[in-house]
Amino acid sequence: MRLDGDTGTLYAGLAGSDLHAAIAYQDRALAQARVRSADGAAAGTTPVTLTGTIMRASQAAELHAAGAHGIGLLATELLFLDQEQHLTDEERHYQAYHEITRAVGDAPVTLRTLDIGGDKDMPGLQLPREDNPFLGVRGIRLSLRRPDLFLPQLRAAYRVARDDGALLRLMFPMVTTIEEFIQAAQMAREVQAELAAPDLPLGVMVEVPACAVAVDRFVEHVDFLSLGMNDLTQYLTATSRTNPALARDIDPLHVSVTRTVHSVATAGAANGVAVSACGGPAGDPVSAVVLASLGVTALTVAVPHLPDVRDALCRADEASLSTIRDHALETAAAGTCGPRHHAARPLSRLQPRSPTSLLTHVRRHPLQRVAANCFEGTTSCLHAHCDRSASC
Repeated sequence: MRLDGDTGTLYAGLAGSDLHAAIAYQDRALAQARVRSADGAAAGTTPVTLTGTIMRASQAAELHAAGAHGIGLLATELLFLDQEQHLTDEERHYQAYHEITRAVGDAPVTLRTLDIGGDKDMPGLQLPREDNPFLGVRGIRLSLRRPDLFLPQLRAAYRVARDDGALLRLMFPMVTTIEEFIQAAQMAREVQAELAAPDLPLGVMVEVPACAVAVDRFVEHVDFLSLGMNDLTQYLTATSRTNPALARDIDPLHVSVTRTVHSVATAGAANGVAVSACGGPAGDPVSAVVLASLGVTALTVAVPHLPDVRDALCRADEASLSTIRDHALETAAAGTCGPRHHAARPLSRLQPRSPTSLLTHVRRHPLQRVAANCFEGTTSCLHAHCDRSASC
């Protein structure tokens, strides 16, 4: 059985020549990704800083090879999957952070405190069941209610910064009010003082609309902001990102989303606060260019997607970014965006394609068509190495 993650096609019962073709396809895709990663890391500059995300210290070599400038998001809760009983163990947190920061050397690491709840359930914690967990006690709300979960990871992070000189930043998820940030920051600074640890930049994920609308209050207190595009999109458009029936409706380039991104980025720039973006759209070549045009200063991208995102950004000049930004702030795309659906093709004819996110192919979403037109003469598609004869 093989899953083509680019097209969403599952091939079952493979045998003989089809199985060999599937394996060859995977090998070709990996080989091309390595070449693009090496080429991209060695040449060309991008309008934004590219950071990566890893979950194991052993992935640090891939991060370096892809040319990522450190880790833009270390999702700490994912380090404890199926090990929830250790979430209150400071030493477990310390060891996990120590191994990853040591592996990346002097590269910066943004450590997101526990984002439990919503689609990230931790049965071992035996948290009360909620009718709507995406609007419940999740992220920073849980951390502030459960210092037995929050303080161990704060202490571990400051100890790693003190003992190893690690370039850590702390980021709080699902922040709604400035009071939540102030309370979390106060707890962090008390731990810092107790441990005689260095000062760490403190920031928030902008994924709750209330935070985005009141960003003018946040920029007076935070050191940085990170747009969590997945949750921000679903909350702004009231479209669940976990409901298969709505897969074709959720649109990370909806004008409400692009205007919000631009508003947050503008407020950050006016106050000297860096604004990055993470999530599925940051890992899609087209939407990465759109995000760059809207003013974000950095993108956090999964390592396998970095070569294609870098390739697209390297070809984005000021004129094209300006054109894309103008369209992004005025283009509504109701009913046009959804995952790409390709008819299943014989495995022997499959060619490696670049990773995709929630976005449809270039000819379906208005912003993607605009982006493609801006690059006319180089390629008609921002998905690098795309087999355009196969409908993209």
